[in-house]
Amino acid sequence: MSQLASLQSGIHRVKRFRSGVRMGSAWAMFGSVLLWVMIGAFVLDVTLHMGVFERVIVLGIFIALGIWSFKTYVLPALRVKEDPISIALMVERQQGIGTDLVAALQFSDAQRKQYGSDDLRQAVVDYTSEVSGQINYLEGFSREELIRRSTILCVTLLLAILPAVAFPDHAVVFLKRFGLGSAHYPTNTIIKKLDPRGGKAVYGQPVVFNVQVDGERPADGQVHLRAKSTGLTTTVQLMPLKDDPSIYTGSLSRALDDLTYTIEVGDAYTDEASLELIPLPVVDLKLDIQTPSYAADRFQLPEGRQRIALEGSRVVASLTADKPLDSATMTIDGQVYPMRLAGEQWVLDETDPARNPLARVMGTMRYELQVSRKVEGFEKPLELERPISGVLQVRADQPPRVGAATVTRFVLPTASPRVQYKAIDDYALGKIVLHKHVDRGGPPTPGEVAPIGEDHVQTVLIDIRGKNRETADTIKVALADLELKIGDRVTVTIEAFDFRGENVAGKATRSERMVFQVTDRKGILDAQRELDAQMDKKLDQIINAQLGGGASP
Repeated sequence: MSQLASLQSGIHRVKRFRSGVRMGSAWAMFGSVLLWVMIGAFVLDVTLHMGVFERVIVLGIFIALGIWSFKTYVLPALRVKEDPISIALMVERQQGIGTDLVAALQFSDAQRKQYGSDDLRQAVVDYTSEVSGQINYLEGFSREELIRRSTILCVTLLLAILPAVAFPDHAVVFLKRFGLGSAHYPTNTIIKKLDPRGGKAVYGQPVVFNVQVDGERPADGQVHLRAKSTGLTTTVQLMPLKDDPSIYTGSLSRALDDLTYTIEVGDAYTDEASLELIPLPVVDLKLDIQTPSYAADRFQLPEGRQRIALEGSRVVASLTADKPLDSATMTIDGQVYPMRLAGEQWVLDETDPARNPLARVMGTMRYELQVSRKVEGFEKPLELERPISGVLQVRADQPPRVGAATVTRFVLPTASPRVQYKAIDDYALGKIVLHKHVDRGGPPTPGEVAPIGEDHVQTVLIDIRGKNRETADTIKVALADLELKIGDRVTVTIEAFDFRGENVAGKATRSERMVFQVTDRKGILDAQRELDAQMDKKLDQIINAQLGGGASP
């Protein structure tokens, strides 16, 4: 074997040369293909601002071409296995020296079974040993393929390096975006802050976009929106604020579907983002009107949405919502009253009228209901766009009506003149009171109501306490206990009180005054004669009117 050391070395040199050329050419083409794909992807991404989906497609193409180029160029080169015999044959063909190299290698192989003359085999080995030192083993083997493909790789690498050196920030961003990152290429306009930042908005309400920019400030910007369910698109114009030109603002009048949006201001843009709509709570307000028991059978609550309560009723306000609430308030005639959570309902059931005007309603009132709910992503709690409002009409409980009459004007000091009265209330009467007032000197002032004093006597005729709404009777007014004298006047009135509950004072109404003149028997007779004369004259007028004539001469 030592005799063929020069031959063995030459053959290994050829093997390394051919392997180097083969593998270098394969890897050069593989690298060139990948670099050209990256250059194309860079140009497309900078030009078109590709989204994630488009970049995934480009990355897939990059991987597919990488696999294809590896199978086309590198894998075949890796599969090539050249043994010393085949290389020796190629050297013989290149040198034109017959088959002595191959024969010498075979004759010197101790593992190979030999045939023929030993002297002949040794002669071939000796001759080959002498000749192998003079052979140029690489003669005829070309590096042209390696040089050509290496040149392509160098040119491609240069085209890739030059933009990276000229625009290092772009190159770094491209590598991040090529790895499906969210980085953006440097722009003259820089978007610094964006609202809504939480990616949430209120269903059915306007969506306001506020964009703070730095650097170059264009005249306007745009928000491109797309509805997720329908695919409909629209654009919102962004205009700079007069007070702060670095903030561009615009609004969508009403959001009714989940959205995706992108923002463009100058050469800056944002990735597509989602805007989730959060529905406001759906609330249902109920007003439970509790009519006082004395009027429950007579006062009929109206059907439907119209709310009418009787004066003195208690109203319990309660609301339910389809979502958990953090607070609920009811504003009544401008005053805010907090509601409390009782189980699954929010109620306003305080029984103290000072803290809840609905505990005992006394007049028509306006109300508003507002609720709030904290939602993650919103700085302020969500509230109803328009508070639930309405009017609670209160029907007045009218004072009672009372009438009284007598046929007697002149009485003796110990007389008991008869008085007939009737009292009516719209719901329930409380009591009937008789008032007697003695005027011991001078005529009464017209329209004067007799004051309560030592000359005043008050007597409860009947205490109904809500049992009836109407009563009537004829009573005798005893005057003997008043110690009257001739010339005194007794003013009698009937006062009716309505019933509004055990602990509530009712309203009262007095009848017309009935004045009795205290006199003696002669005065009564004179009054009777005067009355008879007036009656005769009145009868004559009635008869003449019936006959069609004038008054008697």
